[in-house]
Amino acid sequence: MKSRPTAIARRLGAFTLIELLVVIAIIAILAAILFPVFATIRENARQTSTMSNMHTMYVASRTFQEDEGHFPYALFGYVMKSSAQTAPNPPEVPVMAADIPANVLPLDRIANDFATNPANAADAAPGSKYAGRNRGYLYGEQVRDYRTFLAADNVITDKSAVTKVYWPLNSPISIRAGGTLSNRIEVDWTQSNSAANPKLYGDNDLPAVQYGGTPKFFYTMDSMDIGPTLNVNGQAVTCAGAVTTNPLNYCYELHYSPDWSHRLGATDDLDPASNSPLVPQLKYKFPPSERTVITYVTHHSALGNPQILVLLLSGTARKISPRDAFQMLPTGYH
Repeated sequence: MKSRPTAIARRLGAFTLIELLVVIAIIAILAAILFPVFATIRENARQTSTMSNMHTMYVASRTFQEDEGHFPYALFGYVMKSSAQTAPNPPEVPVMAADIPANVLPLDRIANDFATNPANAADAAPGSKYAGRNRGYLYGEQVRDYRTFLAADNVITDKSAVTKVYWPLNSPISIRAGGTLSNRIEVDWTQSNSAANPKLYGDNDLPAVQYGGTPKFFYTMDSMDIGPTLNVNGQAVTCAGAVTTNPLNYCYELHYSPDWSHRLGATDDLDPASNSPLVPQLKYKFPPSERTVITYVTHHSALGNPQILVLLLSGTARKISPRDAFQMLPTGYH
């Protein structure tokens, strides 16, 4: 017969309360160490995914430039609605304020095909026949999947969500108009003005003269043309300058433009000594590839990860600090 275990043997085969608490404490310490590491690994993976999409933007925009002789006017394009035009009759037209939200097409259903005015839209009388057809963006031609235009940390999933956007504070247009964090300068459709001196260049993809002076609307899911405005600490802010963690309250600014000044030959465009571009911009024939920014992404920093992703004309995607981004972008990168 087997003997019953003695009380001493039972005590030797069990954990004491102190031993159990020590094990729990060790597990808690390891979890506290490892969870941030896992979160960092996941965030690095999301940033890598976004940078891969940015590289696709580089290849596609370079292809566009080789085909068309200029960089696209926008990367993804603008918010669209079904068109009621009859002469000519493209399927869509960019929305105006009165079209939101009822007439907005989801971003994965647009064709980016709409009529445009002559290049010098100021010379076209209201009601005149449209003179051209837009072929100005990457989506639908060079890039077929709308998800390529998304940042991994963009939490907006509503394909019909739209927003106004504002010029970055360091852009020539914002500086010229006295823009501040609490007084943002809206991105509007602009007509060319051949009478101005220096000549002002507007939007070559202007749908019609009645759009002039009205806001451009972008899809909020579009992370390559626009992104949350950040303060010097990398925190997302509202259009009144208050810090916000709510994506619905973000103040969105323009992050891609081939023309940040709408001027040619102006003092904010040319160095008087050398007559060469003072501000690197895609509209010039040979901008410096290591100093000219194609676009940049702020969504990762808006969620608390202090890095801004910058795509250069050289094809390089780099990570920079919010302080550097606040001081340099979009035209002062060095």
